Amino acid sequence: ARGTYTIRCQVDDGEGELVVVEHSVAVANQRPDVSVAVISDPMGWNEGAQITIRVTATGQNIEGLIYSYDFDDDGTIDLETEDATVRHAYPDQGQYNIRVIVNDGLDEIDARTSVRIQNVVPKIRILPLGGAINEGDEVEVSATVDEPGQDEVTVYWDLNGDGERDCDESEPPVCLHDVVVDGRVTRRFLVVDNDIETLIAWAEDDDDAQGRSGQSRLAIRVNNLPPRVPDGWEPREAYEGEPYRRSIPVEDPAGAFDPVNFSLSGNPPEGIIIDEFSGLLLTDGEERRPWTPTYEQYRDFNPLSLQVRLTDDDGGSSIRLVEIPIIPID
Repeated sequence: ARGTYTIRCQVDDGEGELVVVEHSVAVANQRPDVSVAVISDPMGWNEGAQITIRVTATGQNIEGLIYSYDFDDDGTIDLETEDATVRHAYPDQGQYNIRVIVNDGLDEIDARTSVRIQNVVPKIRILPLGGAINEGDEVEVSATVDEPGQDEVTVYWDLNGDGERDCDESEPPVCLHDVVVDGRVTRRFLVVDNDIETLIAWAEDDDDAQGRSGQSRLAIRVNNLPPRVPDGWEPREAYEGEPYRRSIPVEDPAGAFDPVNFSLSGNPPEGIIIDEFSGLLLTDGEERRPWTPTYEQYRDFNPLSLQVRLTDDDGGSSIRLVEIPIIPID
């Protein structure tokens, strides 16, 4: 052991003479040789994952060593233990210096190493939507996000089914996005048409140098709804001999995404047709003029009853009975 020791030698010559000699010897501590290493991992050293740090001590006095770990070399001991092998997780990517102080009871020995922690792309999963979905519905979509580090994560959306992020036309474009809070995002959106088959979400953290993102897709089925004449609408009366310039109104939940065509079903009176795009009644002939009621039509068909078929470009169809009163000329 380390310390100062006195060696005393006594010599007797056998004739009564005695000589005593003393000598002091200082014994120094033999400190262990110490090294520290981060054990390789086939998956790499990723943020949020436990990595293994191992200290190796060799020499004469290696029993009962105390290890003090400073995992980021900031001068603060993060862990003091008798274990030469420990595990630690770094919450964010970067280069970290590791310092270990080994105490053998007499001396303290420093050892250092470093580790580069890699960023991990967040994982995202769009949760299934509940219930049937019709075009024109406002729907709430949610996604869960797993971010192993402490990065801020932003979710970008494709909610119109074109496979691209939904962005405006500004310069630079601003894309539809939400910031993840407690591992979750929620967004409400309008299902504009039944041709939407897939929702996509991308999750990006704030420090991935390669611009990578996690992605999730959700297949959905949207029901097409047929166009219809608005509730409460009633046609205005028509006057004999005056062009009838009133179109039949129509509404479709998909709006402009579902153009509507008009046609007449059943057996409409001879000489009356309908413009397929505007719903305006016309007089059949080479010149497509607005329908002008005749006295004969007043006499034979008052009110004028028409079965108007409304058909959108997705095949949705409905029929509305339209009855137009005809007012004769006195």
